[in-house]
Amino acid sequence: MPEEEFDLAIIPFHSFSELVSPEDQELALRAIRRCLKVGGRLICPLQNPRVRASAVDGALRINGAFPIPDGLFVVSGFETLDEPTGVGDRIQFYEFFASSGDLRAKRALPMRFALLGRAGFEELVGAADFEVEALYGDYEGADYKEESSPHAIWILRRPS
Repeated sequence: MPEEEFDLAIIPFHSFSELVSPEDQELALRAIRRCLKVGGRLICPLQNPRVRASAVDGALRINGAFPIPDGLFVVSGFETLDEPTGVGDRIQFYEFFASSGDLRAKRALPMRFALLGRAGFEELVGAADFEVEALYGDYEGADYKEESSPHAIWILRRPS
């Protein structure tokens, strides 16, 4: 039994997707459930796999270019997807340019993520003894539409 229980837990930035094995996903949900009061809620935003998979094509994309003192910071990357498992691999690049345009530093960060569909996530939720209270398709509370919603914002509740 945890020392303290909470009314609300939030998993920000779609970070639950970085748990790529179903075992790790279920362990995380069970651990969070133990820390919630009865009736407590978990907000778990995920990306909609149908929409997200369209950008996982191996193409190099610039995600943003940001002015910094005396230069520019550029974030780019590319992603590939193993369709049978729904696990994606991403290499994200961070480049720092001087105001002259010369590259000062470059770093690469490998990442993995799982695209979790509705049925699979509902199965995990049930196995971890949560109930689905709501599912939204975006951060404004729109209905979830599997073919077009950019996100799947899950509101889960710990039952009594």
